[in-house]
Amino acid sequence: MLSLAYLGLMVFIAFLEITRHKAKKIDFLTLFNITYCLMYPLPAFFLDAAWGNSSEIWFNDTFYISNLQTALAIFAGYFLVIIGFSSKSAEKLGKNIVIKNRSKKTVIIYAIFLLLFACLSIYLYSLQYGGFLVALSKTNLIRAGAEEHTGGLLFFKRFLYCSFFASYLLGSYVIFNKIKKRRSFLITIFLISLIVSLIAFLLSGARAPLINFILVFYLGYVLKTEKFSWVFVILVICVSAGFVFYGKIIFFSLTALPDGLSAVVNKFVETKNNQPDSGGFSFYGLIKNFVYPVYSLDTAFTQVYQPRFFWDWFYGFASLIPEKLTGIQIPETISYDNTYYIVKTNEYSIQPGFLAFGVYCMSWPGLIVTCITFGWIGRYLQSILTNHLNKIFYIPFLYIFTAQMWLDFQILGSPQDFFQANFWAFLSIKFLLFFVDKISIMSYLNHKMN
Repeated sequence: MLSLAYLGLMVFIAFLEITRHKAKKIDFLTLFNITYCLMYPLPAFFLDAAWGNSSEIWFNDTFYISNLQTALAIFAGYFLVIIGFSSKSAEKLGKNIVIKNRSKKTVIIYAIFLLLFACLSIYLYSLQYGGFLVALSKTNLIRAGAEEHTGGLLFFKRFLYCSFFASYLLGSYVIFNKIKKRRSFLITIFLISLIVSLIAFLLSGARAPLINFILVFYLGYVLKTEKFSWVFVILVICVSAGFVFYGKIIFFSLTALPDGLSAVVNKFVETKNNQPDSGGFSFYGLIKNFVYPVYSLDTAFTQVYQPRFFWDWFYGFASLIPEKLTGIQIPETISYDNTYYIVKTNEYSIQPGFLAFGVYCMSWPGLIVTCITFGWIGRYLQSILTNHLNKIFYIPFLYIFTAQMWLDFQILGSPQDFFQANFWAFLSIKFLLFFVDKISIMSYLNHKMN
């Protein structure tokens, strides 16, 4: 049975993570290992094993038939990423990148600017729907595509999460520095940034951003202090699992917001009780949130289509430029085609994940190129940031945040979705490193001498 092979892969990944040497308690590969297990061997194990109520995770109530190519791709994909991540060239080139902090004060001013810009973006985006409360109540409808608007103010939705980055910068300064001047002011601004970030999260209608937001603070703190608490980790896992399971119901309940908070609570209870799984929390119901990459990988091997030859990267870059300026009509995303192949409709979107992306591009050669390149980039980014962990106060948070962005492509597997989702992050980091602070390239020898 392939389920035993998947179980063996998870045991191997856990053993490798426990025994391998790491410069810090947590690194990019640690986060990759966790994410990879959740995306591929874990759901594939339950799909193949067909235990108990495993039919809950079947797509469209169709019995899952194991695919040997899919199993081989899941195994090969992991080891190919490890090969790329083990590259000495990535580590060496990463050490040539030097980041210099010009002034802590300038970073704080930049963080406040980002926070104000996020507030402005929230205000302008909400105007498109008739105000903040109306936009908040329509979050679920907007995300589902049932509430469509084409106004220019929708552009500002891209920048709602700038408050996240402002919180990271302000939080790292407040938490990791002994502040003597303006302590109350800075703490107040930091707390305001947390509130604005919560509002931005609610307006987005997505579940993952809040979990990632909390993880940046906790894992960044672990990186800086080397203090690790299993109690807190278990608490975060339980809260995250509950939020993944009930998140959609929570956002749907916001439609009752114009009638007051009590109406929201009543809507939540009513919706929960009307669900087919209203009996309570279901483990298989939770696992169902992670089966899409396996189904996408199956589909990439079994469907007949023209190879995409990595053109999606070009389309991803081009999608950042308004179509009115270029006159170029961007083809449908790989997620669009993947969704149609799986469910024969495009009422919603199913991201393929990075393994299926490679297969869609060039079959097995595409998978090999994608995985090795992905691993190489991860090691390169880790090498850059590791060298500055103890030199610049915000790097621990930036380290985890950058790792999350790297893993976003692993999860999404769609360049266009990746660039659209992280547009605000790329801009925020670019302005921080190129204008607020200074990033440069120097030889490894000179770096060591300095």
